[in-house]
Amino acid sequence: YKAAVNEAEGKEFLAKNAKREDVDTTASGLQYTIIAEGAPEKIAPQDTVWVNYKGTLLDGTVFDEQNSEEGIEFVANRVIRGWTEGLGLLGEGGKATFYIPSELAYGSRGNRGIEPNSVLIFDIEVVKVNKFIPKEEVAE
Repeated sequence: YKAAVNEAEGKEFLAKNAKREDVDTTASGLQYTIIAEGAPEKIAPQDTVWVNYKGTLLDGTVFDEQNSEEGIEFVANRVIRGWTEGLGLLGEGGKATFYIPSELAYGSRGNRGIEPNSVLIFDIEVVKVNKFIPKEEVAE
């Protein structure tokens, strides 16, 4: 029941949100608002990033938050698909809000405190980017 309700509410929210002037939508359905693009070189999927973020549900409930001087570190393609895609729009110093459809997040399975089929909203700040260098380039 909750999955069906969340799916309906999510679709309604995303349909309305897509009409906002400050919101763009990718081919996959990720919606985003760029606050600052950051450095010209964009984040690639294998880059290591340090970010600060706040994740909320449609009702405004904060389910996860990281805010420190250095940010939290991870490889850009080791997170939910909506994050990987959204980070690719930003460079170091970039800030954005991602509106992530459930199919680009945790889908019908949900995750710790996130109900199935939930749309997730993330305010993200990219603190630092460490570009991935393939091994063959390191050897030269």
